[in-house]
Amino acid sequence: MDRYDYISTLNGSNVINDRSITNSSSNIYWYDSHKNEILKYGGQGMNVISKECNVQSYVNVMYD
Repeated sequence: MDRYDYISTLNGSNVINDRSITNSSSNIYWYDSHKNEILKYGGQGMNVISKECNVQSYVNVMYD
């Protein structure tokens, strides 16, 4: 790889070999431990799916 571009500088993962990062045929998913959010990146851009799917309150309790 000659170069890379950031999807976002506000969300991400700084964990080496982060096991929360996974993919599907059209999206990449990961858990941002600093913001306690589950995110998706794909053709629609980046989305905080833990909030969109109304599970953020569950994630907040689960990872406190």
